[in-house]
Amino acid sequence: MKHHVKLRARRTAPRLVIGVAGAIAGLLLTVAPAQAVGGDISNNYPGGGAPDGYANSGICPTGADACLDTIVNQMQSNYNTIGCSHNNAFADLYLFVTKNMRTAIRGGRFTDVPLWNRLTQTFGTYYLDAYNSWKANNASTKVPEAWRIAFNSAKNKQTSTLGDIYLAINAHVNRDLAYAYYQSGVPNAADHAKVNDILSETQVPGFADITLHLDNALPAQVLAQPTNVDLDFLAWRDQAYSFAQQLAAAPDAAARGVIAQQIEANATAHANAIKAAFPTNWLANLNRDAYCAVWK
Repeated sequence: MKHHVKLRARRTAPRLVIGVAGAIAGLLLTVAPAQAVGGDISNNYPGGGAPDGYANSGICPTGADACLDTIVNQMQSNYNTIGCSHNNAFADLYLFVTKNMRTAIRGGRFTDVPLWNRLTQTFGTYYLDAYNSWKANNASTKVPEAWRIAFNSAKNKQTSTLGDIYLAINAHVNRDLAYAYYQSGVPNAADHAKVNDILSETQVPGFADITLHLDNALPAQVLAQPTNVDLDFLAWRDQAYSFAQQLAAAPDAAARGVIAQQIEANATAHANAIKAAFPTNWLANLNRDAYCAVWK
């Protein structure tokens, strides 16, 4: 069965209902002219929140096609390992997005293949590194606070499946996206538009798989989304791009550090609000766990 589910986003009009593709677009994309790879700003993150040396570290430095196989395999292994932990919904959805990105890049739908190979692997690594650092020690300063809230909320079964997804998207968009753009290089507007199509193609299979294998109550949660919290992915994307531009224009590491603090604070504030807006209960958790145990 195919489940058509929609997440909410708002721009200038009252909340518009957009597809999952529009929401996940915040994970990967923002319109921008091409930019050079930025310098390493990891030491300026509050608490050393990001792994060191991203910019010139060897994460797909030549933009080779094999980078996409590497990140897909890593995400597949991550999803398999998570099992029925409530961190599984975002892991499943992001795996679908990354696989479809690989197919599209190799299918000639992008003008700058090396850039997209590098950006896709780098951006995915932000999520995987945050998750692996959290698994090793959830109090580690290597775990950005927005990610810590998302991972802990899912682990402790404090939010619904949709809430878990929103919390992870928030951390990846409001926190990671600006850094990935600044450090990997920003794609041109034409390639950006093509990715929106790819994300639209991911919508049905991604959410249908979560509903089929992890939580069959997800469609009902989507229909009952709260309206008292900022879930505007389009605005999140715009702000991430603005932050990336500021990072690129900053004169030195100290200035980038100030911008990084703003990024972290914004993502953390959104995480706290989203967590409060998507509570769950013991019965919903019981049903979710039982369903996953049977179908995953």
